[in-house]
Amino acid sequence: QAVNLEPKNILFLIAQVDVLVSIPSIFGGSFDEAKSYINRIKELDPIEGLVAEGLFYEKTNDIQEARKIYDRLFDNLLSTFESCSDTFLAYLKKSRTNLAYDIGRIASDYQFDPELGICALSFFEERHVLRDSIPLPWVYYHIAKLAKSKADITLMKTFISKAKPYESIY
Repeated sequence: QAVNLEPKNILFLIAQVDVLVSIPSIFGGSFDEAKSYINRIKELDPIEGLVAEGLFYEKTNDIQEARKIYDRLFDNLLSTFESCSDTFLAYLKKSRTNLAYDIGRIASDYQFDPELGICALSFFEERHVLRDSIPLPWVYYHIAKLAKSKADITLMKTFISKAKPYESIY
């Protein structure tokens, strides 16, 4: 219903893709319909569209295809923005809240540009509020992982220690 009321709202479109991929077809799920929503997202914002498409392939357990899509995503990001530039941060600021986390998580999980990943996750951390759907320990985990990949042991240890107080919760 939300998509019908606001057909250009990327957050609603992404949620619709998630629902269509997550529920069985007997209850209304549809990969084809999810792909059509992904195409709509790409028309509105190519970066968001590539994130949505990559998430689609992750949820359907096609990790190789997700990696290809995420490779295109990072090519797009790095050809559009300098790593952690003011224009990149301005783009994140005007985008949906979790996009910064998504970019950082993808960089961490698929071993893409650690600088861009750390920048995006740090941006998310700075703006994090309690009601956000992603807990801070996950942000700390991914920053530590990215720091390790670039051999910045000091930064890695800093974020591991930030995550420690949450150890019993997660």
